[in-house]
Amino acid sequence: MTAAVAHMNWGELRHPFDDHRSSGFTGSTRRVNFIAERTEGFVWRQDMDAFEAEKSAIADLAPDDVLVSSLSVWDSAEALKSFVKDSMHGQFVKRRDEWFVAQSRPVYVIWPVARDHRPTLAEGRARLDDLTRDGASPEAYDFAYLAQTQEATS
Repeated sequence: MTAAVAHMNWGELRHPFDDHRSSGFTGSTRRVNFIAERTEGFVWRQDMDAFEAEKSAIADLAPDDVLVSSLSVWDSAEALKSFVKDSMHGQFVKRRDEWFVAQSRPVYVIWPVARDHRPTLAEGRARLDDLTRDGASPEAYDFAYLAQTQEATS
């Protein structure tokens, strides 16, 4: 079986979390999480209490009232990709510019983990920094890198 992967993403909302202009995104997060948790290949996601306890690891990325993030583990990068691109989540990715400030650094990172590993935001931030500084590698990558490595092995 392919190694499991962790995935962390973050964003800076254009408007505070409780602002009505963010509601198209914020009002759907529970539904998207519900779908994720029932998607084949899903293993785990960080809950809100853990995020609040650990958010200092990413606090410098955006002001507190507009910083959002998710952290999850999947059986494979392919399962993660299927959820991100092919489920309801993909519709939100396409609308990202409506809700989020464009960034000059990566807004997500994928990396290999043991299936039973539960990463922290600090670990995700370290991988995000690796990707930002060094570019994609087997230890910190994005979907473009995944596609390139799959093409190279086909």
